[in-house]
Amino acid sequence: MGKIALDKLSYLLRKYKTTMVKDNGIGWDYSHAVRNNIDIIAKIEPMMFYKFLRPEENAQLSFIFAHNDFLTSGVRPEYALVDFEKVKDAGIDFEYFLESMLGIFNERGIKLLSAHTGDYGNAEEGISGSLALLTIAKKPKFGLKRIKKPYKIILIGELGLEYKFFNERINKQNSTVKISDLSVENYISLLDKRVYYVHDLAEGGLLRALYELKYVLRHGFEINSVNIEKILAPDLPIESALEVSSSGAIIIITENKFELPSHIPHIPILASDHEILLDGKPIEPKGDIIQELFKNK
Repeated sequence: MGKIALDKLSYLLRKYKTTMVKDNGIGWDYSHAVRNNIDIIAKIEPMMFYKFLRPEENAQLSFIFAHNDFLTSGVRPEYALVDFEKVKDAGIDFEYFLESMLGIFNERGIKLLSAHTGDYGNAEEGISGSLALLTIAKKPKFGLKRIKKPYKIILIGELGLEYKFFNERINKQNSTVKISDLSVENYISLLDKRVYYVHDLAEGGLLRALYELKYVLRHGFEINSVNIEKILAPDLPIESALEVSSSGAIIIITENKFELPSHIPHIPILASDHEILLDGKPIEPKGDIIQELFKNK
């Protein structure tokens, strides 16, 4: 339901409890429902269309952002539902974008279940409709309900790659971050049944993810700047790293015995009593700096 304030989101979930699927809630990156003993896993995300990117790059980004969330279930999508909204003045590039999306589905064996194309002249650069991914008759491998104590929490991946990608492309710098670097697919493939839960780091970054987990786990977290700097994209200050959108990184909650290969970038996140602490001091969200890129574009 978007990155709205957690207290407001909690209020809506309580007020419309009978409207929500049981497993829809804070801390879930995907939706899971069971009807007549048949499992349904779903995720919906906005699609991207920026004129400083090529049509096929917009398609790749649009798929990766939805796919990352879906993969936190540990299951791959089988179907897609798409609302293609033509961006104003996009011209033929929008048709190339549409074709590129269909090509991605074809390569991955995803069937297009339903689609709509609209040209109303009111879609601005940045968002071009929505993509929903769906799988039927498969149970999630990872989820909040699987968490058992004792557990440990690990952050996997490099923080700030998404910001670095957009910063380079908007400012027409040499591209050091590939779109594929923003996918969590390779990290998900390393996980097994000893992993209970997976959370991706998109809007709001690490700090937003920890606040969501604080809400559901009922405890705080402690991180330190020395560890963060080990997995921080170059040229990002530590304060920015905590909140910047970081597609390509995930948090996992796992059995204590689970270990990652040493070449995979990862750091531990420790539990604290109540607060979220950086170097022993409470830290509060200030806002995702990636938005400043687009304001100043």
